[in-house]
Amino acid sequence: MDDYSFLQDLLQTWRSTSDWVKAVVVLAIPGYAGLFTWLVLSHRADMRAVEKIEAGSLLNDERIRELTRAEMCRIAAEWERARKARAPLLREDRSRLG
Repeated sequence: MDDYSFLQDLLQTWRSTSDWVKAVVVLAIPGYAGLFTWLVLSHRADMRAVEKIEAGSLLNDERIRELTRAEMCRIAAEWERARKARAPLLREDRSRLG
């Protein structure tokens, strides 16, 4: 039993698997990593947009005077949607903090 090597056993098992299994594994790992990265970055971008709206940086802009009523309603609806989407996350964070 002293001659057993886990690494050699693992590599032998890898070599003996079929080519399609190897292809699935080789493609799945970077696929999951890419998907996870995309999800994290898109969530962070959404949260930054919400924070800008909540901080009022968009409302203090000079362009606000040029907006039509429809555009203002669209912005208000977007803000409300973002606030509702963020509310469960804030409750979850508060519950973790104690």
